[in-house]
Amino acid sequence: MILTIKDHYFCLLCYKSPIESSLYLSSSLADLTDPHFALFVKNQHLLQLSVYEHYKKFMRAAHCMEEQAGLNVIGYHICEVTDDRSRLLIAKES
Repeated sequence: MILTIKDHYFCLLCYKSPIESSLYLSSSLADLTDPHFALFVKNQHLLQLSVYEHYKKFMRAAHCMEEQAGLNVIGYHICEVTDDRSRLLIAKES
């Protein structure tokens, strides 16, 4: 029983193929031992794909001129409001 399990687990180490195909050995062993690592290696893990998608959205927004112009307008409006409020507080304190 133990030898059968050992043979099934280590069968990837005993395969006969050209040397070019042996580079995929680590990926095959990762598929057997740790599925999360295997997905990360292949760039297919759900968390990794989600992070990539959010980063792409962030970069699109950072380089979009229309969105930057809108943010500048909002920032200018915030400065106006804070200046008005600070003048109002100074007037109330006087």
